[in-house]
Amino acid sequence: MAGSRRSRNLIAGGHLRTVTAINPVNRCPTVIVPSAEIERFEREFVSLFALAQQQGKHFRAVKKELEAAGVKPAMKAEQVGATFYRRCDLAAAFPQAV
Repeated sequence: MAGSRRSRNLIAGGHLRTVTAINPVNRCPTVIVPSAEIERFEREFVSLFALAQQQGKHFRAVKKELEAAGVKPAMKAEQVGATFYRRCDLAAAFPQAV
């Protein structure tokens, strides 16, 4: 996830918290996402692609099932670069994914 456009968009949207740390090699301040923050994000959210892989289905089929169950994405895909859902919202469509 580090350094990707998606990561930068998640940070800019306030979905991932950052801290500034001193780089041990060049001693310059560097913005990082702590491991605990990544773990928190992964516990709370799942991408449409990852959910489709879990279900063994095409992402479009999973998206249709979620829409039919009234489950909406947690954030705007256009702003983040991917579709994410809150895991707690998935119980209606995929109880085993929660």
